[in-house]
Amino acid sequence: MFLPSVLLRSAGCRLALAAFLTVAVAMLAVTPAIADGPVVQSSPFYWADDDTQVASRNGEPVDAFLYRFANQRSAIEWQLMTQGLTPGAWYKIWLGDVWVGTARATPRGDLNAFGHYWTNAPYAPLMLVITTVDGDPVQYANFLD
Repeated sequence: MFLPSVLLRSAGCRLALAAFLTVAVAMLAVTPAIADGPVVQSSPFYWADDDTQVASRNGEPVDAFLYRFANQRSAIEWQLMTQGLTPGAWYKIWLGDVWVGTARATPRGDLNAFGHYWTNAPYAPLMLVITTVDGDPVQYANFLD
């Protein structure tokens, strides 16, 4: 017999798997234009107001990922899954000073988003920043190293 908590966990795993597969398919669609393999970077999220690390509900650090490609056309694929945001609120996502997307937090305050950004400097130091729609920073991931 399945317990409700087991069902909820498996539903969360299915959502995470679906997000991963969506990003993988999107990356495959871009591969012909940028044939070199990606440089993958991971960075934990921090709260912008006090620079403490964002933790998931089970206490693990929350991370963002960049997949950096360089060839004739350079690109960055970004992916984030974070928690602790205002349920149902809209947020803007920035790579450095470039706005790359908008996403809405779930009723639990989770935010799952991914996107693609063409750039002339795929390996430049960047920060991925989540802001309110008014531009107030909420969380950030540092890819400056």
